[in-house]
Amino acid sequence: MPTFNAENAEIWRELCEVDYFTQFIKSWLAFNAWMRNAYPDIRQDRDLIEIIKEQSNPVRNKIRSLLTDTGQHGQTFRNMVADLHTQLETTYLIPERSAFEKRITFVEMLEINPTSQRSFSHSRVDYSIVRLATGKIEIKLIKQSDGTIFYEFKQDNHNPPELKANIAFQQLKPTRQVKILEGLASIEPYKKISWLARPEDDSISIGSYKFKNDINGLCAAIIEIVYQMRCLLFHGELVPRKSYNLVYEPAYRIVKVFLDALH
Repeated sequence: MPTFNAENAEIWRELCEVDYFTQFIKSWLAFNAWMRNAYPDIRQDRDLIEIIKEQSNPVRNKIRSLLTDTGQHGQTFRNMVADLHTQLETTYLIPERSAFEKRITFVEMLEINPTSQRSFSHSRVDYSIVRLATGKIEIKLIKQSDGTIFYEFKQDNHNPPELKANIAFQQLKPTRQVKILEGLASIEPYKKISWLARPEDDSISIGSYKFKNDINGLCAAIIEIVYQMRCLLFHGELVPRKSYNLVYEPAYRIVKVFLDALH
């Protein structure tokens, strides 16, 4: 009999734990339905999120307000963000389909780089460095005197080491190598940004952390982080472990704030 009761206790203990994966999904579906209704002409989820991040709307306005609210509501929301940051640094979330390590984090957040082309002139040479929609890179050096291309290099993706290993690149003047590498760096598909403030930065308190005091940027970062977590879950790339469930608890609560902003 005692063994039976112990087994029952363990079963009930497991059942009483909240499944934040499901709670997050249900909340996001409600949020997604609102986005579709509010922006019926936008088809792609990524495009919808970019609008929510950058344009005035109830969700963005609510988050901006809570980040600066000195009352209890603001403090509660900032604690949610701090909790999310803590969980993301404790349990790494990395999409399996990424070609490179794209961890979901506020510390080294990858943001899409809108710059895809650099064209400039230096020492009577025109430089053209382009990242195509396919991700391929095309580099050309053109003589201004007669318009001839004297150096051309193509690669399937942004890969500076591959460029540096190119024999023809190594034969260029050092100043031209530097100019090409600088141009290539400027069109990198993603740029790493840390939202944690350095000692010399103007900062805002988020729980026990100091984040950069850029309300618009931080607002967009919070929305982006939660969207990346949505993609990880919806694409079936996340193993439903207990530790991951804990990461989704603050994310779920933040999406609930999104929904509260719509009333």
